[in-house]
Amino acid sequence: TKLTEPARSQENNEANKGSLSFYLVDLHTEFSGPSKGSIYLFGKVDNGSGGYKSCGIVVKGMLKNLFFVPKPSILSPHEEEITQLEQDGKRQELMQLLHTSLAPMKDEIRSLLTQYGISKFTLVPVKRNYAFEKSGVPHGEQWVIKVKYAASLPDLPEDQSGNQFVAVF
Repeated sequence: TKLTEPARSQENNEANKGSLSFYLVDLHTEFSGPSKGSIYLFGKVDNGSGGYKSCGIVVKGMLKNLFFVPKPSILSPHEEEITQLEQDGKRQELMQLLHTSLAPMKDEIRSLLTQYGISKFTLVPVKRNYAFEKSGVPHGEQWVIKVKYAASLPDLPEDQSGNQFVAVF
């Protein structure tokens, strides 16, 4: 039995659970104006009969992710305890220790974000691996503070550093 276009689309939606196979050709990000932070994706989608149709997608409400790298002296007094909690799989205790140890840094980040008109954001410790050439930033896996906020809000200046952190990515 040959599937009709609506049946084929319904079958694909059920199989992909709301996803869309999209072949990205290009994208554009709005950096100013009322659509600041929106991303425009241009590409191709399967038309259900063996061919492809051009497609454009607008993604609104994107979030920026920034990673604040603490100065090595911030977490070094707790290094052994952090390592032990990681090895023991004690995630809750680990997060409590990190939030407590990084509290002054988080206060500095909150103050900085507020200065730039960013009032709604999240701060969470995450582990990331740094392997690039920026001086002053320790290489290898380390705990950093991940900050998420709306892409429509202002950017922080490049090469930002503070009393508690060495870099922002």
